Amino acid sequence: MKLSKKVYKTKDVKNIIKREFSSFKKPDNIITLDKFFKNYRAIYWDIPKKGELSHTTLFEESGEILDSIIDSKDNKIRKQKHTILELEKQLVQLQIEIEKLNGI
Repeated sequence: MKLSKKVYKTKDVKNIIKREFSSFKKPDNIITLDKFFKNYRAIYWDIPKKGELSHTTLFEESGEILDSIIDSKDNKIRKQKHTILELEKQLVQLQIEIEKLNGI
């Protein structure tokens, strides 16, 4: 059995083997939350109101996360509307009673 070993000159190794730790290097194009909001504020007025890349889309996608808050507000509004309807019914009943008492 014949063993062989390949030997490289130091200057040749620089061209063959990468000596950087590129897998540990943090990419420059990572968007942090701070960068996102800085960019968002910079282009805020350029974003269209409607369309795929629009304020409407941002609102709808954010709404998916905020559903519980919106639902809570909707429930409050429904309850208040129900209360208003009940009070209006009571008011009509009281007006009818007043008219009866006044002989109208």
